[in-house]
Amino acid sequence: MCKAAVEPRRTDCIELGRRLLDDRSGSILSRMIGSAMLRRLVKGTPEDAAAKELRRDYVWFSEQMEASTASSKEQLQKDVADYGEWEACERMVERMGAGRAPPADWTPKNPQLLLLSEERTPATPAK
Repeated sequence: MCKAAVEPRRTDCIELGRRLLDDRSGSILSRMIGSAMLRRLVKGTPEDAAAKELRRDYVWFSEQMEASTASSKEQLQKDVADYGEWEACERMVERMGAGRAPPADWTPKNPQLLLLSEERTPATPAK
């Protein structure tokens, strides 16, 4: 409904996107949905840039956590209960020796992960 919303729905969608992006419960899903909504609805604005940065941070700690161990995953679950998903992931990445945010020159293994679904290059069909 919000992907290509026009007024008056567009204004409501922007407000919902802001609330989801700023979700202080620590839910990754709600923050990523809010990020995608704002990226579509307020392109070229500071909010768009902030939403892209949040997505970049998420992809950063997702990549870092690929090397996690069973014991670190157990601690992650405890931290999720205590601090929420987002903070728990940031804490895990710190315990692994990385920062909470990527270095300025970092690019993900798969740069497509930074893009909205409609911006991604379609996968080549397997033969």
